[in-house]
Amino acid sequence: YLYEDELAAAVEGKLLGTLRCAFSRDGARKVYVQDLLREDGREVWSLLGCRGGHLYICGGTAMGREVVLALQRTAVEHGKLSEAEAAAFVSRMEGEGRLVKELWS
Repeated sequence: YLYEDELAAAVEGKLLGTLRCAFSRDGARKVYVQDLLREDGREVWSLLGCRGGHLYICGGTAMGREVVLALQRTAVEHGKLSEAEAAAFVSRMEGEGRLVKELWS
């Protein structure tokens, strides 16, 4: 996949602590970004909700919508926010430049 060597080097060099790849077209089992985000919800909330991390979403518009919904569900489940608070959290991340979306149809 694109940038595989560079990403592997970043993990090996400890620039990235973890690399999780989602391939929805390769293999027998379809894995989507939002699935991995939900699986890693506790860690995602720790990074984004508690430590001020950033999230960059690049890809198709539908995928981007699903990732944002998964992020909101993560805020509800792991951040104990209400649905409205979770939506506001995501909007605040966007306003602060901590959530960047580059999406296309």
